Amino acid sequence: MDGIELLADYIRRGAASQAQLARDVECSESHLSLVLARKRGLSAALAKRLSNVTGVPMRELRPDLAEVMREAAE
Repeated sequence: MDGIELLADYIRRGAASQAQLARDVECSESHLSLVLARKRGLSAALAKRLSNVTGVPMRELRPDLAEVMREAAE
């Protein structure tokens, strides 16, 4: 399962409704819906907030960030 699937599973399990999760991470429900449908990209800031709220690791939500952070450290 990738990060988006893990977020969808978080909602399906009833941990939070999509509307509640959107409020918790301070984004609109429509934006979160587009992210979950893979029609909108996931910003680093939103990925971090989603990770903090859901426990889904950042590396699952934005695998590309690990490479960016590694390159920045070099």
